[in-house]
Amino acid sequence: MRKNICKVMLFWMVLIGVVLSLPIRAEALAPKLMWQKKMNFNETNLGFAKDTGDVAVAMYGRGIIFFDKDGNVRSQVAPKVNRVIYHVRITADGKYYDYTSSWKLEVINKMRKKNNEVRLHYVQKNGKELWSRPLPFDPNTDINNTSQEISPDNKYVAYVGSEEEGGDVELWDIMSQKKLWLHKCPGSSSFEFSPDSKYIVVDWGGIVELIDLAGNVLFKVDSGTFITSVANDANYIATSEGTSDTGVRLLDKKGGIVLQGGPDDITFVSENGNRGVLWDKEGIKIYSLPDKTLLGIYPIRSEKRAIYLRPLVFSMNERYLVAAGNNMTAKSDNNLFVLDLTEKKMWQTMIPNLTTWQIHFTSDGRYLLITGGGKLDTMTNSMLYYYQIY
Repeated sequence: MRKNICKVMLFWMVLIGVVLSLPIRAEALAPKLMWQKKMNFNETNLGFAKDTGDVAVAMYGRGIIFFDKDGNVRSQVAPKVNRVIYHVRITADGKYYDYTSSWKLEVINKMRKKNNEVRLHYVQKNGKELWSRPLPFDPNTDINNTSQEISPDNKYVAYVGSEEEGGDVELWDIMSQKKLWLHKCPGSSSFEFSPDSKYIVVDWGGIVELIDLAGNVLFKVDSGTFITSVANDANYIATSEGTSDTGVRLLDKKGGIVLQGGPDDITFVSENGNRGVLWDKEGIKIYSLPDKTLLGIYPIRSEKRAIYLRPLVFSMNERYLVAAGNNMTAKSDNNLFVLDLTEKKMWQTMIPNLTTWQIHFTSDGRYLLITGGGKLDTMTNSMLYYYQIY
């Protein structure tokens, strides 16, 4: 009996060894469109919870609509009486969100308000408002030129006013509701937290500044007009839309130049900081960092569009890179490309009528959100596309 048991065990050990020795066949790269929606919203008025895949959309006059990753309406939030909701952001875990609101135009005219008060609201997932605060805002400017972001660790909110207000950046502590600092910027164009929430990168007039949570400016250099991405610990900072003098630059933490391109090119960096991109007239060039070894060139041409809306993004594990552009080697209308950098494969498709783009990956790299419209700063014909990568 014992001999038979030993023979059986030996058989299974040999079988398992054979199976483990077999080559693993890579699955075909074939992203699946899960759902799409046509909505009237400004494509910048959107929040994405990258851990859960939830989407929050601020629709003018209708409040906020929340979708889960399957495209189902999870909940809706109506605006408060006589107020309009604008920008919305959602935490990575989907448990909290914030939004800005202002008085309706007819209320302002009727009450002859001299100041169209803008407020920032911080709310739990269940709809319970934890706090709201007034924000600096010039009533003669467009609220769509303002923006706010929640830090990836959900501890801070940063707000930037419009250029007419000077574009000043404020940092708020969520729990204490205290303003930690205000940084003067003469016309801020963009800003972004580092993925580890340790730093804020601000761009104004082609000047890039790296600021820590204490409000200290660690460097200030000429670079591109918009921040496209920041790596952990702000080890790398990528820009787009440079000037004829500086072009675009991928910077290191000290403000040194790692990669540089022309004024119409784009640089990008993965969150982990192991991969950098220079997107120029030759295509998408992918480099390993910090050694700057060229890993590959993909023949995709970028379009002259509002590129600061993030037309490319890495998955968290750096296996996939998604880009919106055009194929340089074949006559094709395809404008969305998914690159498998491990298997050296490329999948492409055509999304119609989009000229502005935002692309978001879930943390596990499995799902992809594409949002955009036919024209920047319009609230008509904007689209949401949700893909499953694997």
